[in-house]
Amino acid sequence: MKVGILYDSTEPESRALFESVRASAEGLANRIEVIDAGSGTSAPCICCFQCWTKTPGVCVLPRDEGTGFVEKFWDADYLVIISRITWGGYSTRIKSFVDRLIPYLHPYFTIRNGEMHHRFRYDSIPLFLAAGYGARTEGEEATFLEVTEANRDQRGDRLEMGTFIVGRDADAVSAAGACGEWLAKEITR
Repeated sequence: MKVGILYDSTEPESRALFESVRASAEGLANRIEVIDAGSGTSAPCICCFQCWTKTPGVCVLPRDEGTGFVEKFWDADYLVIISRITWGGYSTRIKSFVDRLIPYLHPYFTIRNGEMHHRFRYDSIPLFLAAGYGARTEGEEATFLEVTEANRDQRGDRLEMGTFIVGRDADAVSAAGACGEWLAKEITR
């Protein structure tokens, strides 16, 4: 099993959650790939959709960490995204990487679980799991849950616990152990 982890080392909360997630994954996965959004740079997706039409499956932007991100994780079973919750979504650094995943998909549609979704370019795409921290309001937490659920729905998986949120009153560093336990439960379902 291959687990990919995307996190931002510039934030101590992200580093603490990452260490716990990595420790849990090491006991369960035979391959772990990591991308640190804090040390890498990913040009933002320009929504040109040329990765669908002109160069199928390959981003036309100059090669950078965003391109490497897609190449590292195309065959992962799980992709764990650790992010500060910003306005209910991923932080800017994390989102610049996540947006570059569009080459995983075809522009054509299919029906999964009675809903229309893009077809996969490959046999499958990783199951997205998310760990969020730093939300300022209940609304931001609720929106983050919806966003991360939508990411999983693209694959057709409906999980009850696919997202781990460090509560607004909790410290992410203290919650790191619980985050690692959450990941172990998700992977061993």
